[in-house]
Amino acid sequence: MKGELRNIGGTNTTIAAVFGNVAYPMSIIVKVPASSGTVYLGGSGVNTSTNGFPLAAGESLEVDLVNEQLYAVTTVTTTVYILRRGD
Repeated sequence: MKGELRNIGGTNTTIAAVFGNVAYPMSIIVKVPASSGTVYLGGSGVNTSTNGFPLAAGESLEVDLVNEQLYAVTTVTTTVYILRRGD
């Protein structure tokens, strides 16, 4: 497992650039600190609430990635916690 902090701003930021595969998906947990703004997750074209999955302050999301990447964007610079397994 690998933990890290990532600053997310107004442009798409890659959360997970390493692809998983069917036999070994890359599991990732993204946690937004309670004092932060909403982070929007999605593919390379993610942009705030238009097509992003909202992750509000204090929330977390776990996802298994198979042959795909995860991106994030927010309206204010926010630091998120990331825990990855399988890369």
